[in-house]
Amino acid sequence: MGYATEALYTSIVFGFERLGLTKIIMQTDEKNEAMREWCEKTAGLKVAWKNDVQINGYEYTQCGYTFTIDEWNSAIKQKLEMKMNNIIASRARQPKPTNI
Repeated sequence: MGYATEALYTSIVFGFERLGLTKIIMQTDEKNEAMREWCEKTAGLKVAWKNDVQINGYEYTQCGYTFTIDEWNSAIKQKLEMKMNNIIASRARQPKPTNI
């Protein structure tokens, strides 16, 4: 089980609560299915834009996501906290390793 939700949640909270940001913008390669799934299914975000870019001779498509602090407070934060609680509960049920 990965740590994307915990890491991204912590980064977002830091941005809004510590840095005072009012909007967060995230972007990823269109082929990064894991990140796109996290944004779209876990956080409930919609693709805000797609751009074709070329970097160092390689072409790829960027997918961008954006949300405001109001969107965060009204829905996204609660959704991610529920996901994290499920992850924590799942980890608590896993057998603990034994020392040999």
